[in-house]
Amino acid sequence: MYHVHKCQAWVLALAAAATLPDTLKAAPFAEGKAPNIVLVVIDDVGPDRLAFYGEGPTPATTPQLSALAAGGVVFSNAWGSAVCTPARAMINTGLYGIHSGIGDGGGGLPLNAKILPERLSDKYTSVAVGKWHLGDDKQGPFHPNDSGYALYSGSLKNLKSSPTTEGYFHWEHTINGTTSWRNVYAPTVNINDSIRAVSNLQEPFFLYLNFNSIHTPLHEPPPDLHTQTNLPPDPNDDPIAYVNAMAEAMDTELGRLLAVLPANTYVIIVGDNGPLGLTVEPPLDPNRVKGTMYQGGLRVPLLISGPGVVPGQTDALVSVADLFSTVLELSGVKNLPESDSVSLVPYLANTGLSLRSYVYSDRFRPNGENVLQYTLRTRAVRDRQYKLIRRLTSPDELYDLQVDPFERTNLIAGGMTTEERAAYGRLSFYMEDL
Repeated sequence: MYHVHKCQAWVLALAAAATLPDTLKAAPFAEGKAPNIVLVVIDDVGPDRLAFYGEGPTPATTPQLSALAAGGVVFSNAWGSAVCTPARAMINTGLYGIHSGIGDGGGGLPLNAKILPERLSDKYTSVAVGKWHLGDDKQGPFHPNDSGYALYSGSLKNLKSSPTTEGYFHWEHTINGTTSWRNVYAPTVNINDSIRAVSNLQEPFFLYLNFNSIHTPLHEPPPDLHTQTNLPPDPNDDPIAYVNAMAEAMDTELGRLLAVLPANTYVIIVGDNGPLGLTVEPPLDPNRVKGTMYQGGLRVPLLISGPGVVPGQTDALVSVADLFSTVLELSGVKNLPESDSVSLVPYLANTGLSLRSYVYSDRFRPNGENVLQYTLRTRAVRDRQYKLIRRLTSPDELYDLQVDPFERTNLIAGGMTTEERAAYGRLSFYMEDL
């Protein structure tokens, strides 16, 4: 287990959770030492749900995230994956699915991979909190502890809701190798545990916090965490109101953590994939969001805030895989390992840069490297203007995102210009060359 010797204080603190205050203040950060890094993954949250992107007609009330955005760098062309697990694998390995072997749910991180917390310098203690979703082994090779995190507290898988299974208010809580049922709202537990981590662990630390929110099951959060009123009894009658309540509750809880972070801390907020079709409004197409390779499925919110960051917004092409190299460079790693990841650190001082010519994402089944026969395979690659989608059993699709950002007109179906044919060949070559 990684850095266990540094983590006994928090293990004991969690065991005595009822006796610890929820708002312990971490000691001030000593100047000249490496920064703390907090990477927060929000689930099924598209840019349309966050007011600071200015895209959705009825965004959630998220003042904490808006304040972070105002003081940080916002990325408007960030790609995640079509579904949850591959995005988390990209963050932890710096590899596209085609190289890590993680293309869909149900798979753990490759056992030969040296993942993010293992790449950090030995002076860092790495903690994972919340939804893991990279294998649900309560013990064994795919458990967060065995994947490199010194300490883990959260739900190993999605929270589900039925008369006989768990939901946000009744769920299986795993702390390292121990699992028990909790009847406290999951985001509240995640933040309580995160606060205890940053308050009890030696600095510098890397906190990898994964909310289940706003993934289904849709529900009404505790009333003190949101301002939505008159929610109908059935979430299907007004799913937008429900996801707005869930997003606001998540934002409220995140605020408690932000309030106790030491000053010399970088905070990264990123989505894993696009929103669920049930929860989107025009101009987004509910059939072209989560689970698909269209922009509504791949575009995710991403912002970075912290010491020395020059606030701004960039439309540069970036991938969630880039967070791997970003965290390593922020931590002081000089020689970044070879991967599909491009560090975003230069953007924190200059949003006018453009470090990628292409960005790629894929979804496939079964998981594994060098798969001989896929039952599902869909891939996408884009440059500044054009985007190519390729599937196993249907024709390719090519879109001009500058004039057609919602991908209404497949250029291949209508006959391509010389420029469009050149773009098609260029994107196809890049995709296959991977």
